Amino acid sequence: MPSPLNDDVIRQHILGLETIATYNISSDDEVVWCCIDIDSHHGEIGSEEMVRKAIGVLRSYGIPFLLEASGSPNSYHIWIFLNKTKTYNAYRFIRQVKSECELDCEVSPKQKTIGKLGNAVKLPICINKKTGNRSVFLNSDTLEPLIGPIELPGIVHLYEIG
Repeated sequence: MPSPLNDDVIRQHILGLETIATYNISSDDEVVWCCIDIDSHHGEIGSEEMVRKAIGVLRSYGIPFLLEASGSPNSYHIWIFLNKTKTYNAYRFIRQVKSECELDCEVSPKQKTIGKLGNAVKLPICINKKTGNRSVFLNSDTLEPLIGPIELPGIVHLYEIG
């Protein structure tokens, strides 16, 4: 059973003793973030090129994002923060972004409405249990770790559909 989120649980996550993962759909069938999950779990090549392609598309549309190295080799999360919107809108939005980027990767939310939750996404700033590497936010130009406080890049406001 999941632990309630509190300072101790967050501290355990940051120290690498626990891992917090979350689904992005609320009980009200709303979403406030999307995630593009570009992985290289099986030694595939090209994940950095996929990240650069995604960054180019996001920038071309003025979509603010945060880039995270997830702790696995050549694996990344691209976080896009949304004004609260229905799951269906976030589902359509992130699939359109994925299509524009011509990526073969996972995106979240995985479904159009509340129900089956899909896969949880591990929250940033933790230690990957398999590799021992800490996840870090990256400068999207250099792919080097960001140092110091990380600012929210902006929030995307989607038009409500349906």
